[in-house]
Amino acid sequence: MNGAGTGGGAYLPQAVPRPMATSLFQQCVAMIEKLYRFPLFDRYLFPSGVDHIVGPQSIDPVQILLDCFRLGAPLALLYNHLQPVVPIEVPDLTGFQYGNYQSREKKPVMKFLIAIKNELDLSEEEKSTILSDLYADNTNQFVKFIRIVEKLIARIEQVGLLPPPRALPFELPSQSTESPSDNRSKLVAELIETERKYIEDLEFLQKYQNMLFDQNVLAKQKKYDIFCNLDAILDFQRRFLIMLEGTLALPPSEQRIGQVFVNTEEQFRVYEIYCANYDISVQHVAEEQETLMQLQSVMDPVIQLPSYLIKPVQRLLKYPLFLTDLIKFTDKASEAQQEDLKAGLDTVKRVGEHINEQKRRDENRHLKQDLVEKMEDWKNLNPDEFGELLLTDKFSMRTNDTDREYFIFLFERMLICCKDAGKKTRKSRGLTGGLSSSAQQPSMNVFQLRGNIDIRLVERVVDTSKPEQQAFGLKVLWRDGKEHETFVLKCRNMEQVKLWSE
Repeated sequence: MNGAGTGGGAYLPQAVPRPMATSLFQQCVAMIEKLYRFPLFDRYLFPSGVDHIVGPQSIDPVQILLDCFRLGAPLALLYNHLQPVVPIEVPDLTGFQYGNYQSREKKPVMKFLIAIKNELDLSEEEKSTILSDLYADNTNQFVKFIRIVEKLIARIEQVGLLPPPRALPFELPSQSTESPSDNRSKLVAELIETERKYIEDLEFLQKYQNMLFDQNVLAKQKKYDIFCNLDAILDFQRRFLIMLEGTLALPPSEQRIGQVFVNTEEQFRVYEIYCANYDISVQHVAEEQETLMQLQSVMDPVIQLPSYLIKPVQRLLKYPLFLTDLIKFTDKASEAQQEDLKAGLDTVKRVGEHINEQKRRDENRHLKQDLVEKMEDWKNLNPDEFGELLLTDKFSMRTNDTDREYFIFLFERMLICCKDAGKKTRKSRGLTGGLSSSAQQPSMNVFQLRGNIDIRLVERVVDTSKPEQQAFGLKVLWRDGKEHETFVLKCRNMEQVKLWSE
């Protein structure tokens, strides 16, 4: 299919001229082709037959290798191909059921890990690979096995023992060497290339993170403060890319890019914690800048590290743009593809909105905590009973024809009006929440409580804005016992009016 709508015949189009980063998906495709040369690997790789693996759905080469290596016997057989002095016993897998890994399968894996350390030049990270890494549901551990097996195959080839090529009975997912020919395929090429580069950047950041703590540059508790859940994000992004590459291995008319986003909506929540922690992370980097200079040769903590830490946030913002453009460049007559991409776009928008809401709530929790600490006197009010902080801002408030500036804090069950009382030296709070008679805190800006209204007493909020006069405001009517009271908040614009009146 050609033209500006559906794109050319490149199943995994590649942008030119910059070389693409190699993904786990690609590594596994290449490894399957190499392993298929070895005796018995047709059975190890595809134990249920080719028809069980290849069908209308895309192939998952990562899962194929994961299932293969977990058998234990393939790793033992591969190691024995080096003709070592002490070979590993290859177990008989007759009657084996997938998912039920016992000592019969795990014993050769353990022997493989011990033996391979003496045969290959492994990195410290690769040497730290343990048995449970292979059976964990985490790509961060599995990639270490991939690297070790790649080195083993390279050694077998180096000593001239690599079996001759053997054609697979089907075509594995591949990428075209041709340049993208139309807008859609160019955009798909950019999506897949930048996704691979993004994962490569995350892997570099993870490597730097591990070096910091392996070399005791930073205390272990600082790992979460700076890098938060980086490992979990990297694990998810590898899985996401596997699914993306799987659908892009299909002919363009059968590709369902939007469905990849729909199927991973829940998993995208891994970004919530990272985005909420981002500002704190940057703050910790600034505080630890001098200490981080010890690994300046790996990553500059002043410029490079902040630019890497923001990449997950930036990547999330890119997905809606990619999908919007893909909708524009996809044939309008292809209703299935249009609906697929629109569903994907709706998904990433929901993900973004949810993450923004979680970040806002997290920021409000910190603001409430800050308010509790800075309030000079709560006058017998208990902030724990207010509920969550919803909104806060500085307003000019009019009551009884008098204007005063106050900080307004809107909670679920209480509206608080405060005045900035400037810097004061405060006595610290005792263990029971009261003020200690001796200990004092350094001077800090404090608030004075000027008023509070139980939300249940608010009867109405009226928009008094006159946009043509650039006058914006809200009139709040509430009941104090039998008396009806009002006050007016002067707002900056209609956006603020709508935010506080909803």
